[in-house]
Amino acid sequence: MDAEESAFVYWPFIEQYLPGYYSCDEVLHSDILTRYLDGEEVLEGDLNWISELGTREDVVAELIDIDSWLFQEALEAYLQERYKGGEVREIVNA
Repeated sequence: MDAEESAFVYWPFIEQYLPGYYSCDEVLHSDILTRYLDGEEVLEGDLNWISELGTREDVVAELIDIDSWLFQEALEAYLQERYKGGEVREIVNA
């Protein structure tokens, strides 16, 4: 099994539970950074934004930050839905 086959697949969870998924700028930013890191085509304007982030390691760090935030928001929405009513405490301190 290669790394891609064993990768943790979290996007279906985010897509299902993240409020406003289809209008969320962070989802778009994650997609752009992922395509860039995977060597896929990225628009020139997006390349300008990516170059402002710094090194490839900086781009990876930004992707981790974005995807972590997206997953946390989706998890909080999921738990709110599952345990309707009481507030769910913040899971990850910002």
